[in-house]
Amino acid sequence: VPLVGPNGEVYVVWQRGSSIVIDKSTDGGVSWGNDILVANINPIPSPLPGAAFRVNSFPTIAVDATGGPYNGYVYIAWADRIGLGQGPDILFTRSTDGGLTWSRTKRVSKDRNNAYQFFPWMSVSPEGNIDIAFYDRRWMPKTEEGLLQHQILRISAKLHQNNASSPLQ
Repeated sequence: VPLVGPNGEVYVVWQRGSSIVIDKSTDGGVSWGNDILVANINPIPSPLPGAAFRVNSFPTIAVDATGGPYNGYVYIAWADRIGLGQGPDILFTRSTDGGLTWSRTKRVSKDRNNAYQFFPWMSVSPEGNIDIAFYDRRWMPKTEEGLLQHQILRISAKLHQNNASSPLQ
């Protein structure tokens, strides 16, 4: 899904094989720069074991356009089979320079890696909070009906409920 940044730049992110790649246009999509590698990934199997539906590791993107201290930061999340157990898990990275370079990936889902988390979606609120929602089978039976719940984790440098800072600052 294309996304417009705070200065009118257009971002597009996608999965290319075992990579997440981004490109940016600064002229409304008339021309594009070079594709930039965001991260090498371990795509999740489709279907997941025990499931009867397709899944993927397609990324989601969000850009801070609040005008605040993180204005212009670009955020990407995706499902990844990172090899810590059964997985998959949701991973996150950010760019502070308009998508040119990317932070080390961080794991968003906080289980013991024996359940499936997949299909993430992300946005930045008007207050600058990063919200990530995803399907999470952690507490659900291993059936398709168990996929109706999602988990939301806020990622921000700001303090949140109970004065606990975000694990992904």
